[in-house]
Amino acid sequence: MGLLARSTCLLFLVAACSDDPPFQPIDTLCDELAEDICDARAGGCCAGVDPASCVQGELTRCEAELTTLEAEPLQYDSRAAAAKRRAARTVLDSCGAPPALASFFTGGLVDGTACERDAQCSGGRCTVDSRVCAPATPTLCTP
Repeated sequence: MGLLARSTCLLFLVAACSDDPPFQPIDTLCDELAEDICDARAGGCCAGVDPASCVQGELTRCEAELTTLEAEPLQYDSRAAAAKRRAARTVLDSCGAPPALASFFTGGLVDGTACERDAQCSGGRCTVDSRVCAPATPTLCTP
């Protein structure tokens, strides 16, 4: 077996053994994101977290928001979403805030653009008072 063939096999094995697939299917996004968020909360970032109720609550919230986002003219790129989730997991592991679900999509309105509803904004928030897109300010631990 030549050097190129051996290198190709090694790369294939490393890719096959990776915990992080290169794609994040939209139908598993909420499940996996809810688990990531609740793992961080229960892992010492937030006091008194019941993992089961946390996952169910996050899953319900995410699925409702996902339905709203899918009704907008936004695009979901499964490769970009996988990279976004990996980056979000790193932030969550350091007890940082989870990303806005809208950030997993492209084609949303940028911050400062006039808007009518949260799902239109790439940052996930349309301000109530001025009706412009602004970054959402999620927190990891809810009071």
